Amino acid sequence: MNNEEIKSRLINLEKKVKNKNNNSHINKKSNVPMTIITELIAGIFIGCIIGYFIDNFFKTIPIFIVLFCIIGFFASLLNMYKNLYK
Repeated sequence: MNNEEIKSRLINLEKKVKNKNNNSHINKKSNVPMTIITELIAGIFIGCIIGYFIDNFFKTIPIFIVLFCIIGFFASLLNMYKNLYK
């Protein structure tokens, strides 16, 4: 291979990389709904698990399950807000 062929291949490769980088924001935007759903479910689930263990530890009615589910829900909303407006 001579110098000109190498330069032309390098230029073509740089164009491909630049096009790939320009399209990367599309993939990030398409994951937003799945991220929102996952964060919402995870926050509620973790809150329920924490509440369950606290209820078992203190031998109480499931008041802590309800309380921590609500806290998990609001924590999920806060995370969604932060991710959408960063």
